[in-house]
Amino acid sequence: MTSSDRYLALELPEEQFLMALAQEAAMTDQDVADLEHRLLHGGPEPGLAAAWALVLGRCGHPASISVLSQVRAHLQQHQCFDQAAAVQLAIGLLARTPKGTIEQADSGYRVASKDSFLYVEDSLAAHWHGQERWGPPLRPLWQEPARAASSFAQQSQLLEAASDGYWVEFARPEAPGVALGPAIEGLWLTRAGLALDRSYLKFVRWTQVSSLGRTGGDFSFQVGSEVIRLPTLVGVSGDELENFFNYLRSRAQGS
Repeated sequence: MTSSDRYLALELPEEQFLMALAQEAAMTDQDVADLEHRLLHGGPEPGLAAAWALVLGRCGHPASISVLSQVRAHLQQHQCFDQAAAVQLAIGLLARTPKGTIEQADSGYRVASKDSFLYVEDSLAAHWHGQERWGPPLRPLWQEPARAASSFAQQSQLLEAASDGYWVEFARPEAPGVALGPAIEGLWLTRAGLALDRSYLKFVRWTQVSSLGRTGGDFSFQVGSEVIRLPTLVGVSGDELENFFNYLRSRAQGS
C-alpha cells in the first residue's frame, strides 16, 4: 500500500460469520427489496451501510442502483468518504461482469482509481471469491457455460444446478413443424430467472413472471400482459417443465 491508498475493514465477528453467510446464500428477490428498505430507512451507521450495500451489489439486481446511489450521496454529504467509496464499489458489482478496476482479493476487494487503490476487507466477499464467484446463487453465473438439460440423469440434479446459480439449457426442438417463434432460440433457466436467448439479453427475473400454466399442449408463462408459449422441449415433458418453473419461481420469490 502507498500513502495515497485507502483501507476499509467491514468487521464481522467470527461467531456471526456462518449465520451471515447462510443468510446471504439464501437471498431472494424479496430479501433484496427488504434490505434496500432497511438501508434507506433503517438509519444504519456508515460501516453497516457499506456492508449492506455490498451484499446488494453481490446479489447483482440492477434495480438496486437507485437505492445505492441515494445511500452513496447521503454518506458523501456526511463526509463518510471511505464508506461512500464502498457503496460506489457495490454499484460497480451490479454489472454482470464488474469492470477490470474491481478486483477480487483474498480478504475482499481491491479497487483501482487513477493513482491509488481502495482496499475493502469483507469476509463474506472473500468466501464467494474463494468459490470463483462474485456473489450468492441469486446472482446468475453469467460467464459459466450453460449446462444442457439432457446431460442430467435426474430432475433433482437440474434443480440443484439452477438453484446454485448455473444456467440450465433446454434445447430448441428440431422436429419439423414445431415453431417457437423467430425470437426464441430455446430456453435457459437459473435461480434468478429465465432467458430466451443464449446471450441472456432477453432475461426475465422470476419475480417479473406473473403467472405460469398450460394452454392445450403448450406450456406458457406471463410477464405483465405478455404471454410466451413454449411447446414441450427436447427431453423434457410439459409436466417436468412446469414443475421446474414453479420450483425456481417460488424459491426466487421467497414463497
